[in-house]
Parts: sequence; structure tokens; C-alpha cells
Amino acid sequence: MDNIPDKSYGIVPVFRNKTDFLFLLVHHKGNHWAFPKGHKKEGETDLEAVKRELFEETGIKECEILDAPFIEEKYTFELKGKTYDKTNYYYIGIVDDKETNTPKGFRHEIEDMKWLSFSEAMKLATFDTARNLLKQVFQILNNYDYEK
Repeated sequence: MDNIPDKSYGIVPVFRNKTDFLFLLVHHKGNHWAFPKGHKKEGETDLEAVKRELFEETGIKECEILDAPFIEEKYTFELKGKTYDKTNYYYIGIVDDKETNTPKGFRHEIEDMKWLSFSEAMKLATFDTARNLLKQVFQILNNYDYEK
């Protein structure tokens, strides 16, 4: 039996201050800490999907998507007797405001969220795939030309 392909689109929210970056991790139902993500709706572009998911999970309406390639996160999981090959496509989103508030209709999906330094986020992220994603994002951020 073949595995079922599954795609999600997400964003790594980043607050950039003068000396460092803070990363927003969300506590998803199922008791894991990771970044906001979800499935695209019919007719949505990748960027429309990631911005919608960011709002639905965090209440953040405004973010600047960094002009950098998306980062793929891949893994396999089982659910209800079926095996899925999951691919998440993450973009980096710079936010100017750390205010968060999951909209009421989506609070059943998100239990909590925290802005964290790189080292704190590395400790809190539940899965290796999320930590590897965070490392890649951190490297991109540290080498990014913000003046372009």
C-alpha cells in the first residue's frame, strides 16, 4: 500500500529587534510545539495560505514575507491506520508587533504560544524536524541583506 502524500504551508514568525531575533512557537493540539501551518484552501496561493494560517493560529495580521526561498520539512506519520508522507513548506515572516491572540474560532487548535530566543526555541520545539527548520531559518536571517 502506498503512503498518502500530504502538504501543508506554514510560516516561521520572526520579530527582529536591533540585536537579535525572537521566534514564535505555537503549542498545537496533540501537545507539540512548532510553527503555524495548515492546508491550502481551494484557489489559494502558497503565500495567501501561510498568511491566513498565521492569522488563524496567532491573530497576527501583518507580516513581511522575507524574499528567501521556502524551506521544506518532510516526515512520515501514521493516523487512523494510514501512513502519510508529509511535506510542509515554510516561509519566513518578519513581524513588527509581538501582540498575539488566536481568534476564538481557532482556539481549539492552539493551546498556547511563546516568543522565544533561538536557544529557547531550540529547547522547546518538540520534534527534530522543527529544530532543523529553525536552524535553517536562523542561518538565513543572519546572512540576509535587509537593505534590499
